[in-house]
Amino acid sequence: MPELPEVETVVRTLNRLVAGKTIERVSVMLPRIIQRPAEPDAFAAALAGQTIQGIERRG
Repeated sequence: MPELPEVETVVRTLNRLVAGKTIERVSVMLPRIIQRPAEPDAFAAALAGQTIQGIERRG
């Protein structure tokens, strides 16, 4: 399990790279992690066109 400093480094890097960007397309590589009732294709379609507001850590 990653430690807090490593997680914070990843969060800061992701924020610099993706915050404010628009999702063009989504590929679901492991469909079983998508919670029902959303099917993988519907999940991917719902995310496409959305804007990433920011990345935060939890836990």
